[in-house]
Amino acid sequence: MSHKEAIIKLAIATALLTAAIIVAIIPRHKDDATIQGESIPLLPANFNADDIKHIVVENTISTTTLYQDGDAWKIRELDDVTANRQEIDALVFALCSEQAVTEHIPRELQEEAGFPPHQTGASINICDGDGNSIARFILGKTIDNHAGEPVKRYLTLNDNQTATTQFLFPHAQWTPLQWMAKDIPELQHTKKITYVKINSPQWTITSSHGRNTLKDVPEGMTQDQNAVDDAVNAIRNIRLNGIFNEKTPKDQLEFQDTALFVVNRVDELIVFITLATNRKGDVAVQLAAEPPPISQKLDGELQDDEENAKRRRALQINAEKFNAKYQKWIFKTTPDVFQCLTKKHGELMKTLP
Repeated sequence: MSHKEAIIKLAIATALLTAAIIVAIIPRHKDDATIQGESIPLLPANFNADDIKHIVVENTISTTTLYQDGDAWKIRELDDVTANRQEIDALVFALCSEQAVTEHIPRELQEEAGFPPHQTGASINICDGDGNSIARFILGKTIDNHAGEPVKRYLTLNDNQTATTQFLFPHAQWTPLQWMAKDIPELQHTKKITYVKINSPQWTITSSHGRNTLKDVPEGMTQDQNAVDDAVNAIRNIRLNGIFNEKTPKDQLEFQDTALFVVNRVDELIVFITLATNRKGDVAVQLAAEPPPISQKLDGELQDDEENAKRRRALQINAEKFNAKYQKWIFKTTPDVFQCLTKKHGELMKTLP
């Protein structure tokens, strides 16, 4: 090899090395900043689940703003009614534990996958107490390649990275009502239920050691255990399916038939449940609580006045918490609850054989 050829080859090698160095040090475009197939957490590495104070869920149907208020989560779009804490915890847990896989989606597949993101209209924004976004996910469509592989959900993450995950985000399509707490856990431990119709007690059922007993059963009759148990279970399992608010048509708010149920809980708190129906067959339920009156002696009340005062203060606090959670709203429930609970005294009994 001549001296001239050696110089030429050295020059070419130097040029190639220089080009490689330049490529290495020039910042890459945002879309190329991640490695294809790299596993990344959905939430930041230094993320603490307790930092989540707001969750905003947007889709083509509605927007739901969930925010933490003390120990409870509430729904801004439903006049701050209490949200289902279990569902929120499930979403946060999944977000904390789920991994996504970075993926560059070819342009010809972007429309199928739901990009640009606004085509799907679904996003979840996680914020801290100051409203600062911790993480935001814009959801593309779910892609099933029908090849026996797991279904993928395409995502756009905070920094416009595209990724896939097998976590399908069902909550992203929920409306505010779907986020609302449906059950009333405060009604699970009852010891006495009294049905009052037009200020006149209709029947009373007591519960003790797993058995429900109808009071004032006349001679020659016995309680219909199934009917009695059904009444107690109907109280304990009332489901809240929505709320009546200022947007509710007037004819739906013209309630006629009304029934009151006074529930004495095991801890002595008294809960008042008012059920009402209208011409359309809707059933409304209103809830309120109060501590027992001073004149009423508490079960197991001690001679220690200070200890008794502590119990009554605790009951007052529990009543205030209950009312803050429920008293403001008129809820919707299912018609079968009204039908089951408004049976007459005689309908809870049967003739002895």
